[in-house]
Amino acid sequence: MAEIRAISAMCQGPAEYCRFTAAGPPSSPRDLQCLPFSQSRVFLTWKPPTYQHPSMQFLGYVVAYGNKLSKSLFNRLNESVRNLDANTTYYFSVTAENEFGMSKALQTSCSTLPSGIPSAVMLNLPEPIPGGVRLS
Repeated sequence: MAEIRAISAMCQGPAEYCRFTAAGPPSSPRDLQCLPFSQSRVFLTWKPPTYQHPSMQFLGYVVAYGNKLSKSLFNRLNESVRNLDANTTYYFSVTAENEFGMSKALQTSCSTLPSGIPSAVMLNLPEPIPGGVRLS
C-alpha cells in the first residue's frame, strides 16, 4: 500500500499532512495449503488477502496449475481440483483480483495419491467444535 503525503491549505494548519491511499490490486492470498484427496483430486485452501482497498470492488480468486485455470473469479477460500493424474506432483497458484488488477501469486505444490491408496474422507463440520471430534 502506498501512502502519499501532501501539505495543503485545505488541511488544518501549515504542518498538517493530508493522507491519500493509492488504489491498487489486493495483496496476495495467504497460507495456501494443498491436501491430497485421491488419485485424481487435491483440495486447496487459503486465507484472504490482508489488504484490499475499501473503494475497489473485489472480484474474486483465480486458481491456476500448469498451463490451466481451474476456475476463474470465485469468492470461496477453497477449491477442489479434479481430473489429475495419480501419483503426480502439481504446482498451484492462487491470486486475488479487484477492478484494478491481480495480486502477486501465492504458490504451493502437492502430489495426488498413488493408485491403490483409498481416498480421503472429508467431513463438513461446523467450526469450532467444543471439545473436538471423536471418530470411531
